[in-house]
Amino acid sequence: ATSSDYGRAGNGTEDRINPPPARFLNRNILIGGALLTIAAGSFLLLSRMWHFRESQPSQTHTVRTLPLMTFPGEIEGLAFSPDASQLAFTWNGPDFARWDIYVQRIGGGRPIRITHTQTGMITGVDWSPDGRFLVFGWCGDENRGALYTIPPLGGPERRLTDVACDWGMTKAVWTPDGQSIVFSDACTPGGSLGIAVFTLASGQKRCLVAPDSNTVDLENPTVSPDGNTVAFRSVSTSRVEDIFTVPFGGGNARRL
Repeated sequence: ATSSDYGRAGNGTEDRINPPPARFLNRNILIGGALLTIAAGSFLLLSRMWHFRESQPSQTHTVRTLPLMTFPGEIEGLAFSPDASQLAFTWNGPDFARWDIYVQRIGGGRPIRITHTQTGMITGVDWSPDGRFLVFGWCGDENRGALYTIPPLGGPERRLTDVACDWGMTKAVWTPDGQSIVFSDACTPGGSLGIAVFTLASGQKRCLVAPDSNTVDLENPTVSPDGNTVAFRSVSTSRVEDIFTVPFGGGNARRL
C-alpha cells in the first residue's frame, strides 16, 4: 500500500478505512499490554496498601479514665468478680470508724455493705472462682483473727479457721479450682507469719512455707492461673521485701 491509499476511498456510496500497516498494530499491542500491566500492578499495589492499613491497629481510639469510686476514707483489698461486673473492697466508711466489706457494681449504683464489724480490721477480700462467695480474714486484738466466707450479696458468715495475724496482714485468696484458700498464718504458735493452705472439703490447714530466722513475715500470697504455684512477698529482718514462689504441693521456695 502507498501513502495515497490512506484516507477516504470508494465510489461515494460507502467509505472504507484501509487497515494500518503491521508496525502500527504491533505498537498498539505493546502499548495496550503495557497499560494493562500498569493497571494490574496499580490494582495489586492499592490492594496491598489497603490490606496493610486494615491490618494495622487503629490510632483513632479514645481512651477515657472513669472513676469507679470517689469515697472519703481509705479503701483496701480491691477484687474484681470473675465476670468483672462487680468490685469487692474493704472500706473504713464515711466516718472512718469500721473496716467492712462492700460490693460495688461496675457502672454505677451505691456500694452494698456486706459485713458489719464491731471491732478489729478487714483489709483483704477475694472472690471464689464461681462468684458465689467472698473470702476474707479478720484481725482482732492480740494478733488473733479468723478466716471467713460470705455471699457477695450479704448473708451469714461462715468461720473457716483461726489465724494468727499481724495487724492487717490477713489477705486470703482462692485457688483457681475453688477447693482451697491460701493466706498468711503462723506455722508455729507465736511465730512469724508463713503461708498456709486451708482445704475446704477436709477443713484441714497446712503450712506451705514457714519463715526462716531472717524473715519477719511472709505476706500477700497469690496463686498462678494453673494453680501449681504460689507467689508471695517476704519481709526480712532488715525490712527488705522480696518476691518468692513455691510449688502449691510443697517444696523449696525460690527467690525471684
